[in-house]
Amino acid sequence: MKTRKEENDTIFTQDHSQINNLEQGRNISTNFTCHSWARSKILICTDNGEMLLCANNGEYKAYILDSPLGSSINTVYPFEAGFIVCAENNLLRFVWEEGDERAPLTLEGPRLPIQMKDSASNQLGQNNFNVLSITATEDEDRVYAITSHGQLVTAPIDLKESVEEDSVQTKFDYVLSPFHRSEITGLDICIRKELIATCSKDKTVNIWNYETMEHEISQVFPEECLTVAFHPSGLHIIIALQDKVQMCNILSNSISIYKLVTIKSCNEIRFCNGGHLFACVAGVKQNEIYIFNFYTGETNERMNFTGHQNNIMSIDWFANDMGFTTCG
Repeated sequence: MKTRKEENDTIFTQDHSQINNLEQGRNISTNFTCHSWARSKILICTDNGEMLLCANNGEYKAYILDSPLGSSINTVYPFEAGFIVCAENNLLRFVWEEGDERAPLTLEGPRLPIQMKDSASNQLGQNNFNVLSITATEDEDRVYAITSHGQLVTAPIDLKESVEEDSVQTKFDYVLSPFHRSEITGLDICIRKELIATCSKDKTVNIWNYETMEHEISQVFPEECLTVAFHPSGLHIIIALQDKVQMCNILSNSISIYKLVTIKSCNEIRFCNGGHLFACVAGVKQNEIYIFNFYTGETNERMNFTGHQNNIMSIDWFANDMGFTTCG
C-alpha cells in the first residue's frame, strides 16, 4: 500500500508504503484490488475477498470477520452508514458497529446479486461478469455500476435502509442502452429510416435509432457475427456468421430469421440502393464477390467476380445499381 500527501499545493510525496502491525496468523492475500476512505479509516480489499481496516497512517486496525472469502472484491463505495462492497457480481452492505473495535464493520442483510430486467434477451442475461465500479446518488437512494462486460447499469437501492430478503429480487436496468461487450465487427445505416445496425464478436446484433438516440432491439445469436447489412426499407437485415449468411425480418422487438444462405467467412455485405440485390465478400483470401437476388436468395456463376489479389475492404454500388466499385 502506498499513500501520497500533498505539499505546496502542487507536489505529492510518498507518505507510507506498507500496512503496519498486520495481525499475525492470518494468511492474507497481498494482491490488494481496491480501497476507500471513511471516518478517518481505510478499508482495503483483496482478490481473495479479505477486508482490512486501517488508520490513515497505515496502522492495521481490524480484520473484517464477515469478509466474502473466495470472491474477488473489485470495488468498494463508502456511504453514510458504512460501505457497499462488490464481490464479483454481488453487492454486500457493511455497516459500522459503534464501540466494537474487534468487529467495526459487520455484514447486514443478504447478498444482492445484479440481476437484469428481461434477462433472456439482454447483454447480461448470464451472470458470468464482475462489477468493476460502483457509485450512488447524493441521496443514496439509487446505485450505478459498471460491469466487466462494459455495461452501465442502475437500480433503485436505498442505502439508508437495511437490505431485506425482498431486495434480492431488485432488478437492474441499463442507464442508456446495452453496449456491445466486445469488438464491433460490422455497422450499417438504413437509407430510408433513422436506424443503425451493429454486430459484434459478443454474438449480438443491436439496432439503434439515431434520431431519438434510443436503442430499439438487441438480439443474441449462437455464434460471432462477422458483418451486417441493412435493407433500404429498414424492414430486413442480413447477418453474416462463420459458415452462413442469415436473411432476417426486423419485428417490433426482435429479429427473426427466414432464410439461410450457405457462404463461409463473409466479412462484407452491401445492399444495392434498390434493395433487390446484395453483394457478399468471401473466399479464403476474402477477394471473391458473390451477388445474390434478395427475393430468392440465389446467385449464379455470372454473378460471381474476382480480381483483387488480397482482401476486399469495401463495396459501393452505383447510383443506378447497374454496377459497383470495390477497394482492397
